[in-house]
Amino acid sequence: MAASEGTIAQRINKLAKLRSAQEQLNATGRNYTTQLQRITAETQRLNAVNDATANSMNNLKKNQGRILDTSAVSYTHLTLPTIA
Repeated sequence: MAASEGTIAQRINKLAKLRSAQEQLNATGRNYTTQLQRITAETQRLNAVNDATANSMNNLKKNQGRILDTSAVSYTHLTLPTIA
């Protein structure tokens, strides 16, 4: 991943630019087949990175939820010894 693609917003912006370039090449481009293939490959790569990031964030949320659930263990079943 390039440094300019660090955030989802940056990748979405780049995807929009790629989509625009693809549309322009469809209308008027030399060697457009090769260029379209490059654009398509880059679009797929960026979408995969976004999907992986979203999955990672979802897994993080699940793991944080599990941590919070295990730290909220109830100790109400424990009894204190009585002093006679």
